[in-house]
Amino acid sequence: MRPLALIALSVAVMTVEVLVTDRVCAQPAPAAPAATAPAYVEAPPPRQETITVAPSPQTIWVPGAWERTPDTWVWTNGRWVTPPFRRAYWAAGYWQHVGGRYQWLPGHWAAGNQGAVVAQKVAIPAPLTEVQPAPPAAPKNVVWTPGRWEWRGTWTWVPGHYTEMRNAQAVWVPGEWDSATDGAWRWNPAHWAVK
Repeated sequence: MRPLALIALSVAVMTVEVLVTDRVCAQPAPAAPAATAPAYVEAPPPRQETITVAPSPQTIWVPGAWERTPDTWVWTNGRWVTPPFRRAYWAAGYWQHVGGRYQWLPGHWAAGNQGAVVAQKVAIPAPLTEVQPAPPAAPKNVVWTPGRWEWRGTWTWVPGHYTEMRNAQAVWVPGEWDSATDGAWRWNPAHWAVK
């Protein structure tokens, strides 16, 4: 194959076409695995984050998360971003079992029936019952973050977990729908806030 053909093939493989209203735009496909491992490697506890005021009604909060490199976990801070297309939602990174090995697929934008911004707010399902386990032995500065429903183009249950405490004055704020000036609704995820 000629080099130009290889480049065109690479570009074609890296994009997926997504229908957006009456036009088609390119959406990046999930990135190639960032790491592989023979066994599942547990991520460290999430860090406590304080969400700032949204810079515009078109932005959504992408929560901070641990991302896997070939050798270690690296924390990526949460941030406000504008979704790249109408039905976009953020898919957090995850391990996938392929061919007897685990592959880490980093966080990426995905398409759903509805995105992070919707025309009508969608009712939050009833919470699931959880039993809070004993805190881990290390680190000592952890706080329980309750399980909750989060909007990711559809409702997704996020199990409760221990979070590394970053600010002792932070309080837990449940997720809620915020109305925008254009009549759309944006999901403001559950988060820690300093009051």
